[in-house]
Amino acid sequence: MSIAVMVSWCGHDANVISYRGKSAAREVGKALGFDQESLGRLSSLVSQWEWRGKTDTMAHSFQNAGFDLKHPRIAKYLELCMRIQDLPRHLGQHSGGMVICQDS
Repeated sequence: MSIAVMVSWCGHDANVISYRGKSAAREVGKALGFDQESLGRLSSLVSQWEWRGKTDTMAHSFQNAGFDLKHPRIAKYLELCMRIQDLPRHLGQHSGGMVICQDS
């Protein structure tokens, strides 16, 4: 059953799942061809990153973890991770625990 049919039948909408820190980090890393070890290291760093003030940035966290921000792949990785934040990833249809059944 398609989402459009469910919405017209039940009156419920699907919710939009967006890219967040770790999901963005993994997808960008895969697209840029990082090996599994580097991808794990990068995505775990992103998932731990938390904004604490104006001068606290993702780039600063990467630099503190020993990544060379001048390396073209690392620079592109950071750029793309930041750019896809909050972009739609997919539609979710179970956000409200929707139950579909026949009338009894």
